[in-house]
Amino acid sequence: MSGANETPEVAYSALSSQEQEQILHLQQAILQSLAHGADDHLAVINQVCRLEEQLLPNAVASVMLMDEADEFLNVYAAPSVPPEGIAQLNGLRPGPGGGSCGNVMYRQEPQFVSNTFTDPRWMDLRKLAHNFNLCSCWSMPVYSGEHKVVGTFALSSFEHRTPSPFHRKLLEIGASIIGIVLERSKSQESLRLFQKAFDGSEEGFMITDANNRILSVNRAFSQLLGYTQDEIYGKSPSLLASGQHNVAFYAAMWQSIQVFGHWRGEIWNRRKNGEVFPEWLSISTVHDSAGQTTHYIGIFTDISERKTAEAQIHFLSSHDALTGLPNLVLFKDRLDTAIAFAAREGRKVALLNLDLDNFKLLNDSLGHAAGDALLRGVAEQLQTYVHDTNSLSRQGGDEFLIALTNVQNAN
Repeated sequence: MSGANETPEVAYSALSSQEQEQILHLQQAILQSLAHGADDHLAVINQVCRLEEQLLPNAVASVMLMDEADEFLNVYAAPSVPPEGIAQLNGLRPGPGGGSCGNVMYRQEPQFVSNTFTDPRWMDLRKLAHNFNLCSCWSMPVYSGEHKVVGTFALSSFEHRTPSPFHRKLLEIGASIIGIVLERSKSQESLRLFQKAFDGSEEGFMITDANNRILSVNRAFSQLLGYTQDEIYGKSPSLLASGQHNVAFYAAMWQSIQVFGHWRGEIWNRRKNGEVFPEWLSISTVHDSAGQTTHYIGIFTDISERKTAEAQIHFLSSHDALTGLPNLVLFKDRLDTAIAFAAREGRKVALLNLDLDNFKLLNDSLGHAAGDALLRGVAEQLQTYVHDTNSLSRQGGDEFLIALTNVQNAN
């Protein structure tokens, strides 16, 4: 749902892993509510408000809908706002001074007000801001199925705040879900609309029955794993097992699901093409009114890039970036180990210092690129001559250190 004047949606890559998990949990909780077959759309919208309030402490959420006949906004849902506050908000006229929500309708785009006491967009609601200590207010448009702005979803804080990418993603998701739920109240096609909204998600979704047979997957699931809905329907999720986890791992997973109703963590699964990859997976149970398990919901994110980045950071923390050789920290650790071992075995360790003659002249005459290429070449040659059990390190510049272990004598 993006228009010419709207703020671009926040990418999931802009969020931390913890924030991504919180977003996944929010989506999962809402999906659970709809999977239960909740027909009370106002109750679902109130739940969305409360869930978002939990993720933004010291703030309240509200939904206002446009009365098209009289051209003003009324509060539709605000479970944490007192009645007197709702009374003062009802009948709000859209306009340049009509607060964050009034400006959403007036400008047809999101509004982020960090100081309601001074911002001109809150000129007509200044008294309300002071009376209820509403210090900041961020508001997003709520769209109908025809992509018309029919209302607003807002987070109002009792602190002066500027929204982070995480907060904006919360608003985007809340406004999107509220728009879908409102459509559901008008049409039996709500499930299709809800499916459409989540098909655009970057996370993979999978729903199974109580016997753990796959009933539905979304588009992201198919893109990430390579299986179409028809190929995977009725199959067991064990089809995706990578073979990298033992029986105890899965036993602990299912124990958590049975006891607590959910499990989340890192797991390795296998794509249709055989590629094994890491994902962050969240599984939860859905129960009927009698408390019996009816479905399982799995939501996952491919974390391959994050794992690669973590491995690269770990490698660079102990290795020279240019040559890939151990840096001084790792070299010293290996040297200390070698010395301790040699002392126990009655042997010696030889430490060699190697530098390159006229390296500065080469750098000055041919440039640093040529010097770097020479250093990498020297490192490769040294590794072919130094035994596996010995340690090799680039000390810096054109200097290399070599530790020779198991030396019987100094000669």
